[in-house]
Amino acid sequence: MPGVAITDNGNMFGVMEFFDYVSRVNNDRRQKGKKPFKPIIGCELYVAPGAKEDKKLGKHCKGYRLTVLAKNYQGYRNLIKIVSNSWTDGFYMRPRTDHHDLEKYHEGIIVLSGGVGSEVYSHVVSDDIAGLDATIKWYKQTFGMDYYLELLRCADFDLTRDTPSDLMLEQQRVNAVLMQKAKESGVKVVATNDVHYVAPEDLAAYNIQKCYATGKTMDEFAKTDILQFRWLTSRKHMCELFSDIPEAIANTMDIYNKVEFYDIRHAPMVPAIYIPDSFGNERREKEDNYLEHLSFAKAKQIYGELLPEDVTERLKFELKIIKQKGASGYFLFLQDVINTAQSELGVWVGPGRGSAAGSLVCYCLGITKIDPLKHDLLFERFLSIDRVTLPDIDIDFDDEGRERVLEWLQQKYGKECCAHVVSFRAFSTANAFNTVARVNQVHTPETLAIKEILSGYSWRSIKNYIKYEPEIRKAIRKVGNPLLILLY
Repeated sequence: MPGVAITDNGNMFGVMEFFDYVSRVNNDRRQKGKKPFKPIIGCELYVAPGAKEDKKLGKHCKGYRLTVLAKNYQGYRNLIKIVSNSWTDGFYMRPRTDHHDLEKYHEGIIVLSGGVGSEVYSHVVSDDIAGLDATIKWYKQTFGMDYYLELLRCADFDLTRDTPSDLMLEQQRVNAVLMQKAKESGVKVVATNDVHYVAPEDLAAYNIQKCYATGKTMDEFAKTDILQFRWLTSRKHMCELFSDIPEAIANTMDIYNKVEFYDIRHAPMVPAIYIPDSFGNERREKEDNYLEHLSFAKAKQIYGELLPEDVTERLKFELKIIKQKGASGYFLFLQDVINTAQSELGVWVGPGRGSAAGSLVCYCLGITKIDPLKHDLLFERFLSIDRVTLPDIDIDFDDEGRERVLEWLQQKYGKECCAHVVSFRAFSTANAFNTVARVNQVHTPETLAIKEILSGYSWRSIKNYIKYEPEIRKAIRKVGNPLLILLY
C-alpha cells in the first residue's frame, strides 16, 4: 500500500507521532530511490444530530460517526478547528461536531459516510430512506466530489457456528442500499476496513488496554466487547473481499491521489510583546537587541555597574546561542508573564526548576531565581546550538495565582489564542505487568513479588527481564501460561 490514514475516534492525539514516524520512513525510502509513503491525516468524528451545543438527552445524542480526511494543509487546519470545537463547545459524553462546523470548515476536507453508528448506516438500519436521502443530499452539496459512501465487510464470523455474524448480515443489507443510492445520487462508493489494531497478534494487548480503560476484567470484557477481526488487512485480501465491486477498491486510490503531501511541522509561534522602536525595525532584530539590553541592564542591578568578566562572557555566550536559535522573543515573553504575575497580579512564582536554572539570561530576567554561576550550572544542558526545538522553561505558580495568570493571558492575547497542552503517559514496565495481571485476575504472591522487583527498574522492558533475569523468568513461569503468553 502506498499510503495509510489515521482516524482516531474523536481526537487527533496520534497525528504528530504518526507524521514523524512516516517522515523517518520516507527519509530512508528516498535514500534508496523509492517513492515516499503518503501519510493521510484524519479523524473519526462524532456528529451531533442537531447543534453541537445542544446537551439534551435524546436519540443519537452521542453523535453519529463520520470519517474525515485532510487532503491538503488547509484541510488539516480546518480539521484541527473542527476537532477542537468538538471538545470545547460540543462535548457531551463524547466530543461532538455538527453540520454548521462541517459546512464552515469544509475546504480541503474529504468525507467518508462512516460505518456502524454513522448517520447513513443508522438510517438504513431503521428503514428511514427519506432521512438517508436527505443526509446524502446535504453532504454532497457541502463536499461535492469529496464525499464518498463507505462500504464495510467485516470478517466477523460467529466462530462457534462458523457462520456469518449478525453484523456481517446487517452490513450486507446496508451495502446493498448504499450501492443503489450511490447510483441514484452520483456519489462514489469506497471500500474501507474497520481497523482497531495492526496485526492479529495485537488483539491481546488491545483487549487489555480496553479493559484498563473501562475498568473491566477480561472475563467481563470477552462477553460483549471483543473485536476479533479488526486488524489492518492486506491489499490482496481487500481486493478479494470486494472483487464484485471493483470501483470501491479503485476509489481508495481516487482518495489517495487527491491527498497532497504537506508538512504539519512549523516553527514555534511566540506571542509578540511591546518593544520600543529604538531597538530596530524588523521584529527579529528588535527582539534580539531588546533581550540583550534587558539582560545586561538587569545583570548590572544584580552584580554591580562594573560587571565581573565571567558574567559578561557568560551573557555574551548565552545571547549568541539564543539569537542563533531565533529564541529571543520566547525569553522576552516569559519575562513579561513572570514580571506581570509578580508585580501586578500578586502571584507567588517558584524559583525555577529543571535545566532552565542553568541560564544566566533567565536569572537576570527574573525567570529563575537561581544564580547559575554561583552553583556552577551548565547552560548547554538547557540550550545548545544543536538542539532542534526550543527548551522547556517550567514555571510554578501558587494554585490561586495560576488561575489569575491564565485569565490575564486570555485577556491580553484573546481566549481563542490560548490553549492548555495535553501530555501523554506510557505504561511503565511495572504498571504494564500489573495491568496484565489485574485484568486477567491473576492475583498471587508471585505476581506481587514480580511487580515489586519491576518497580525498581522501570526503564527495562519485560522482554529484557525475562531474557536476562533467571529469577524473574522463573517467577513468571510459575504464575501460569496465560500471563506468560500475554507478556511475550
